[in-house]
Amino acid sequence: MQGGASCIERAAARHRPFQLRTALALVALAVGAGLVQGPRRYRASVPQFLPGQSSDEQSYYAGAYAITDLPVADLVADLPELQGLQPAAGQEPLPAILSQAGASVKQAYQDITSVALDEQITQEQFGYNQRIQSTARHQFSYLIIASHEDGNETLQEYRTDARMKPVESLGFGEGFPFTKDFASMWVLFYPENQPEIKCRYLGQQTSDGRNRYLVCFAERPGGAVVTGRFDAQGRSALLLYQGVAWIDAASFRIVRMRLDLLEPRLDVALERQTTDIQFGEVRIPKAPEALWLPEEVVVTTVYNGQLFRNRHRYSNFRLFVVKHEITPAEPEQPRAPN
Repeated sequence: MQGGASCIERAAARHRPFQLRTALALVALAVGAGLVQGPRRYRASVPQFLPGQSSDEQSYYAGAYAITDLPVADLVADLPELQGLQPAAGQEPLPAILSQAGASVKQAYQDITSVALDEQITQEQFGYNQRIQSTARHQFSYLIIASHEDGNETLQEYRTDARMKPVESLGFGEGFPFTKDFASMWVLFYPENQPEIKCRYLGQQTSDGRNRYLVCFAERPGGAVVTGRFDAQGRSALLLYQGVAWIDAASFRIVRMRLDLLEPRLDVALERQTTDIQFGEVRIPKAPEALWLPEEVVVTTVYNGQLFRNRHRYSNFRLFVVKHEITPAEPEQPRAPN
């Protein structure tokens, strides 16, 4: 691990002796011969991530000492993103904030349509001296495919090459993590999903002249619906999340999310993982509504004692339409008489 233990890591050490607390999360990660993935599958009309988990797997996280249990002063001291926070005097504003943020998330999900965009990725691996040891850069097309048919809501994401063929092993041969699937992490705050997360109002913060409400959250083991899966070297682990959401005080849009693992998965050598997602309004010509999508994502991972960082930047958003063409069958030629 790099640097001293944070308050989150120290809290986890109290919960699980001899284990370090992680400070990261993500939906897709591949290291060496493995992959972390959280497929976008949903039940009925309520957006959820359900990556084929068993009812027992979430029990690993039972009793986890979460970010929602930590003193605000410790969080501010350890998380640079919280500098300038005006601490909340109490939790009275929380229900109204969650209600309006939930309505905003629900509307954003209803507005989302299939889009194509350009993705620029910089991958870095750090040595034990905390200096960059190797770097890789990639440019891809990225597809976000939304479906709202028959009461079933689905959202799937694909990275593709110039021929629109899926790319599933970016940096795989070079030992870099494989990270993707960020478009709808705000689905954690979908109204029907909110009972499955524990929230605490931290206070307000001003950034770029705009006021934001800060809410920390942690998934409830046993009922979490937004999950990821980590597979490496033939081993697999379910991932649950905790973190902080920045909610715009005027629009109640989620403008930023920091996601952390609810518990480190040392059983698969996943020590730490943090995902920082910056969301923004995207206006696309001919799209009926403005979309709310990630603009930049930074994923920091400590796997098997090595530190990795992936930076994703998105641009050139455009509508994606699948065209189906029906080709008439060739008329059957008359057969010659025998």
